[in-house]
Amino acid sequence: LSTTTPGLLCKSQIPVRTFSQWEQDRPGFVEMDLVAHCGEHLDERFLYTLTLTDLATGWTECLPLLSKSADAVLAALAQAHKLFPFPLLGIDTDSGSEFLNEELIAYCEQEQLTFTRGRPGIKNDQCHVEQKNGAVVRGAVGCARLVGVQAYHQLREVYRALRLVVNCFQPSLKLQAKIPKGEQVRRVYDVAQTPLQRLLASGVLPEDRQRALRERVQQIDPLALSEHLDALRHALLYGAHLPPLVSADGRAWPQLRFSLAACTFVPLPTSEEEPEQTDYQEAPSSSEDILSWLHTPHGPFAGVWEEILSLLQAHPEWTSTQILQEIGRQAPDRAVSAPMEALIHGLGTICPPLRANWEEPWPPELIQGDPPESRPTELHGPEAAVSAVEQYAAQAQPLPVAAPGTPSSPAGEHEAGHLAPTTVEQAIAAYVQEMRAAGRDPKTLQWHQTELSALQRYLWRQFHLTDVCELTRDCLQSWVTDLPIALSARTGVTRTVSTVAAYMRAARAFCNWLVRQEYGSETLFPKGAVPQAQRGLPHPVEPAAFVHLLRACQLAGSPGGQSAGMTARNRAILWLLRDTGLSVSELCGLRLGDVDRAGGAVTVHRKRGRLRVFPLSADGQRAVCAYLEQARLTPAWTSVVPEARDLLLLTERRHPLTKNSLTLLFLRLSQRAGFAREPICPSMLRDTYAIRFLRAGGELAALQEQLGVADLASVKRYQHFCEQRRQEQEIQACSEESVFTQQSRRDKSKRRKEQGRGRGRRRSS
Repeated sequence: LSTTTPGLLCKSQIPVRTFSQWEQDRPGFVEMDLVAHCGEHLDERFLYTLTLTDLATGWTECLPLLSKSADAVLAALAQAHKLFPFPLLGIDTDSGSEFLNEELIAYCEQEQLTFTRGRPGIKNDQCHVEQKNGAVVRGAVGCARLVGVQAYHQLREVYRALRLVVNCFQPSLKLQAKIPKGEQVRRVYDVAQTPLQRLLASGVLPEDRQRALRERVQQIDPLALSEHLDALRHALLYGAHLPPLVSADGRAWPQLRFSLAACTFVPLPTSEEEPEQTDYQEAPSSSEDILSWLHTPHGPFAGVWEEILSLLQAHPEWTSTQILQEIGRQAPDRAVSAPMEALIHGLGTICPPLRANWEEPWPPELIQGDPPESRPTELHGPEAAVSAVEQYAAQAQPLPVAAPGTPSSPAGEHEAGHLAPTTVEQAIAAYVQEMRAAGRDPKTLQWHQTELSALQRYLWRQFHLTDVCELTRDCLQSWVTDLPIALSARTGVTRTVSTVAAYMRAARAFCNWLVRQEYGSETLFPKGAVPQAQRGLPHPVEPAAFVHLLRACQLAGSPGGQSAGMTARNRAILWLLRDTGLSVSELCGLRLGDVDRAGGAVTVHRKRGRLRVFPLSADGQRAVCAYLEQARLTPAWTSVVPEARDLLLLTERRHPLTKNSLTLLFLRLSQRAGFAREPICPSMLRDTYAIRFLRAGGELAALQEQLGVADLASVKRYQHFCEQRRQEQEIQACSEESVFTQQSRRDKSKRRKEQGRGRGRRRSS
C-alpha cells in the first residue's frame, strides 16, 4: 500500500537526483523515506517511521511519527540530526508532500544541507533507504497496524535498541561495481562491514572521536542487546493487537523501556545514565494557552474548539474526518456546514503545542552526534566488567542478603512481606553477583543470566509480574509447560530437550536461592519438571563420504596461491579430527610445538596439566606436513595477532581458528560434497574415531581416556552403536543366506521338473 501524496507546491525549487548520480564517498549524504504501519488498510490514522540511511556507510536511523504532517517530519529530522555520529551534508527524499514543503526547505537552508528529490513513482532513486525499509523496519516491526500514543512510545524504545544492533553489530555488503557478461551481470561487493566500521575507515572523524566510538561499542553486550530488543519488539507487537492497556486507577499501563545499562558490560557514568521516564503526563501548557490564537468569534467552529481539544487529548491518533464526525454528533447545528479546510487549519495550529503534552524528550544515547564532555575515554579491564543485570542491581535497591556466617532462620519463620519490595530483575542480579563471588566460571554466569532473563521476560509478557514476592508456583508451571513448545526468538524453531533442561535447571537453582534468602519457606519450582536429555546414537562418517569431503577441500586458483594453502589446511583439519578424535576446543588450541612431524604424532594439553599423545595415520601425517610446508610455516601465514602466532590452525585472515569458523567451514565443505541436506559436523568425525577404536579391539576405559570425557556412560553409546550395527549385519547376512537357500531350492525343483518332462517325452516316443 502506498501513502505518498505528491507535493506540487515546492517541486520546482528542489532539484532531481537519480540513483546513478549518488557517488559521494563521504559520510553525510542520506536518503529519507517514510514507512506506513497501516496494516491491511489505509483507513483512519496510524503510525509512520521516518528512515534515514547514509549512502557511504549505510548508517541507518529510524524514528516513529504519530502522523506524516510536515511539522512531525521536521521534528523527527531534527532529532535524527542529533543521533547521527557524523555531520549531515545533504538529504534526498521522494516527491511526497510531507517532504516537499516550505518548512523543510527552510530547515535545510538554515542547517546548510543539500536538498534533492527523486523522480515521482521511481523507487529506485531511493534504493538505499527502500532496502532498509524492508530489511530493518519491516524486519523488526513487521506489517502490523500500529495506532496510538502508547504504540508510538513503545516503537521509539524499539528503535533505540535497533539502532545499536543495525549500526554496530550487523555487517552488510556494499555494491562496488556491475560487470556485464553477455546476458548476465556480475555484481562485485566489498568485504562485509558494519556501518560503524565503514564510518571509522572513512577518516571523517578525528582520532579522539574514533577512539571514543570504539570504546563505547566495546561496552555493549551483543547478546544482552539482542535479547532486550526481542523483548521490546514483543511488547510492541503484543500491544498492537490489543486495545490500549489501562490500569484500574485510570492511568496508562507502564510500558517496557529500553535500558542502556542492561545492554552494556560496564557500569555507565552518571552523565550517561538514563533519566527516569514516566508515562503519559499532562504538559504545563493549558487549554487556554493552546487556544489563545482563536480570536474570531464568528468562525465555523466558534465555541467548539474546547470540545475538539478534548477529543485530541483523548484520541491523538484521530484524523480530521473522525473529529468532524464526532463534532457533528455532539453539535449538529454548528458542525454540519463547517468546511474541512477550517478544521485542518485549526488542527495545524493546535497539534504542535499539544504534542508537547505527551511527547517525551529523547533520552541521551551511547552513540550520538554531540557526546557529552564527561563521557569516559578509558574502559575498565575485564576483571572489572559486570553483567548488564548487575548494573541494574547496582543502581537499584539491593537485596537484603544475610552476611556470611550468619545462621539463617528456620523455614517458615520469616514471611516475604517483611522484606522491601524487590523486582525479579534485581533478584536475578543479586543471584548472579553471588555466583560470581563464589568463583563460578564466566561462561556459567553468562548462561544463567541468559536463561533467567528469558524467564523474566516471560513473567512480564504473560502476567505483567515484576515483583519477586508475587512469584507463584502456577506462574513457573506455566513457563515450564510453554518452554518446550514455544519457538525460540533467535532460531525460530522449538528448543531441544537439552536446552530446555538447561533453562529449567537455572530456574530451579534461582528458586532455591530465593528460599535461602527467606523469600519463602519452600521452593516454588515444580518438582520433576526438568526433562532428562537423552543422547542419541553417534553418526560416524563413512569412508566414501570422507573421500568426498577431502575432494571438496580443493579450491579454485593457482597451485601456489592462497587457495593452495587453504586447501592444505582444510585437509589437515579433516585428518586431525579423524585420526585423533579431538574436540573442537582442543583442535583450535593446538600449537606448532604440539606436532611431531618426524614421529607422526600430536600432543594435546588437557586439564590439570595432563598430556595425551595421538599417533597419526600415514595419510594424516602427510596432510599435516603438507599444510606446514605449504602454508603455516611460510612468511605469508605469519599472524599479526600476538595470541595466534604459535597456533597451528589459522583462518584465512591469519586469526585464531574458532568454533564458529570451524562450523562454517564444515557447512561449506558439506555443500560442495553434496551433503547439504545432512551436513557433516566435527563431532561426527569424533564419533568416527571412537567407533574405529572400539572395532579395533579397544577398551571402553581406554576410549574414555582418549576422548577426555569425565564419565564412562558418555562412551557407552559407542559400544551400543557397535553392537547394534553387528546385529543389523547378522540379520542382513541371515536374510541373504535365506534368500540364497530359497533360490537354490527353486532352481533344484525347476531342474527336477524339466527332467521329469524329458522322461515322459522319451517314453511316449
